[in-house]
Amino acid sequence: MGLALVPVGWLLGNIAEEGEGLRDALVVLLSFLLYAFGVHFLLSKSAVYLLGIGTETEYLDPIEQAMKLLAPLMVALLMTVVYVRSWMPFITAQFSNMLWQRPSQRPKTTYDLAEAAHWKGQTEEAIQLLEEGAKEHPKDSYPLRRLSELLMEKGEYEQAAEALIEAAKRTQGVQQWADLSFRLVDILDRHLKRREEAVAVLEEIISNYPTSPCAQQAQVRKKRLRQQEALETEDPEEN
Repeated sequence: MGLALVPVGWLLGNIAEEGEGLRDALVVLLSFLLYAFGVHFLLSKSAVYLLGIGTETEYLDPIEQAMKLLAPLMVALLMTVVYVRSWMPFITAQFSNMLWQRPSQRPKTTYDLAEAAHWKGQTEEAIQLLEEGAKEHPKDSYPLRRLSELLMEKGEYEQAAEALIEAAKRTQGVQQWADLSFRLVDILDRHLKRREEAVAVLEEIISNYPTSPCAQQAQVRKKRLRQQEALETEDPEEN
């Protein structure tokens, strides 16, 4: 068992080297220790019984003797099969990564590079990377959603609205699509002062999903916009 811990320790060290893989390393370690303890206990039971044959067990039925000897071994074998089948895909992937490419050399995704650039204050580079990511993955809405957030930080609301419109086209889920639409409404009404277009977006939500909770929310937002419009019409000097 001590020799078995050597490759397991090497595997855990390489998994933990990635930082985010520390949790995976702990899970592997815990599961291996539980497995090793169980197998050791079962094999010990078989060994003790085997050494005891010929003393107090000599009067047992041969079938009972065989069961007492083989049962722990069969359970240990079953545990081994289950353990190997459960962890083999994960362990194989880890060994493949470690043999062919070290963690420090693995290429980061465009999204990772964009977030790193934004964290460093390099917003323009982050925007460029997200635009590249949107082109590389034409069905993914994430780069455009994140792009709209960065553009809003810069005050480029027109471009942010265009990014949200395109992101909504790539979104399949009703709630996600509605969330993007509500963000678009905020930009159109608060920053671009294009209230009629904001109302049109809300009406599209109501029309597409009339029985959904997002349609009810859109009704409330539309009512507020109309009320605000009425107040501004009655007292234009406040603007």
